[in-house]
Amino acid sequence: MAPGAHRREWGRLPLGWLGLPWLLLGAGLGATAVAQAPPPDSTVAPAPAETDAEAALLESAATGDEPGPASPASLEEALPTRLEAQIAFTNLVADGRHEEAAVVAQRLVVLTEAEFGEDSNQAAAVRATLGEIQRRLGDFDAAETNLLAALQTIRGNGGPFAEDAITPLVSLGTTYHDAGDYLNALSAFSEARTVNRRVFGLLNEQQLPIMEKMAETFYSMERIEDADQLQLDALQLTERNHGNAPELADALYRYADWLGQTGRYQTQRQQYARAIDILRTQYGDTHPGLIKPLREIGNSFRAQRLDEGQGLGSLRRALDIIESQPDPDPLALAEVLRDLGDWSVAFSRVGPSGDEYR
Repeated sequence: MAPGAHRREWGRLPLGWLGLPWLLLGAGLGATAVAQAPPPDSTVAPAPAETDAEAALLESAATGDEPGPASPASLEEALPTRLEAQIAFTNLVADGRHEEAAVVAQRLVVLTEAEFGEDSNQAAAVRATLGEIQRRLGDFDAAETNLLAALQTIRGNGGPFAEDAITPLVSLGTTYHDAGDYLNALSAFSEARTVNRRVFGLLNEQQLPIMEKMAETFYSMERIEDADQLQLDALQLTERNHGNAPELADALYRYADWLGQTGRYQTQRQQYARAIDILRTQYGDTHPGLIKPLREIGNSFRAQRLDEGQGLGSLRRALDIIESQPDPDPLALAEVLRDLGDWSVAFSRVGPSGDEYR
């Protein structure tokens, strides 16, 4: 598989700011990124222009009602207070209406600055949120402007290692990555990890999503050895914290996924086998947690185009565990049956019969 041919979907770190339980922000800013990016100013990068139809949608978001006919009400009239703007913003993001959310976020910046001050961390948080929404809309220049301005405020208030800088730093790094500026992205993520370790300690597991993003950036740059080392470091960090406890299984799955992504199937299966040993020792031979690594082992043989009995046996063992449960999970059952159907289609000597997935 050629580097860059496959990328895992970028994860999203939770955003605790504004009391919004939904999304986002990941961000990162390195010294290189700061040196190369244009200096931020205090101007909010513009969101899409508001239309009468958008005003009606924004008003409906504030009230929770379905949008009605277009209304000439201005944004200021529809959302006169910060709380109303925050509620509208939360509703719009929850509905996936990011273009309208960007309009409301711009209004929310103005209201938050008026209430707490332009140089407050509250205003910086909202500005960073606007930048993240703009990133998701593909407006990378505007996103960069708002994220850099937010970071300037946060660092001005809390210094270079302020905890509040971690999330907008990851978001800035993701903005650079999405724009194809991998050097600045890597610099951003590196600084986010540095701040994280300074605040939470060298072995804290909150840095793992940042390390994942760094590895994906190395992968995009075709620096496979550097990406490989980061993935291994992430696994070893979890091992140091948990030993061979069941909590290690998820880290083994992440590392195995990386190995499969880079075509090292035998080593990938070894990680799944290790997870099986850990879970079986802790929970027994029929624990539902065994289903995932058994499925992955079987599917890795198919991905490798290797018709080995161990692969088919792993899938059948996963099916047996599901069917042995008092209340089998219908989705898990369907997934394993699909995997068995895929195996049959891939390796049947007579060709598909049409019954593989019935």
